[in-house]
Amino acid sequence: MTKIVSFLVLATLLVSGVAFAEAVSGKVASIDPATKLIKVAQVDEAGAEQEVSIWVSEATTFEGVAGLDALEAGTEVSIDASQDAATGDWKADSVKVAAVEAPAAQ
Repeated sequence: MTKIVSFLVLATLLVSGVAFAEAVSGKVASIDPATKLIKVAQVDEAGAEQEVSIWVSEATTFEGVAGLDALEAGTEVSIDASQDAATGDWKADSVKVAAVEAPAAQ
């Protein structure tokens, strides 16, 4: 019985610290290279715009752009991010810039 209770307590502690992963898509609202922060504007289910703050680290990979310094406000991005369950902070695993299609020739 003691082993079962100990296991349940340990399992609860481990689950409470688990990070949640999600893809965040939208337009870059702002970038702060000093704090390595990207704010992405999203539209929720109700149609309201909200900003999501996502921190970039040295481990973050970039696709379609050279890096954080080359990213510009207004750029459409898709960011794979993990949310720290304890702090609620979002941390970018990867940042992908949507390809801009050239207008069709007429």
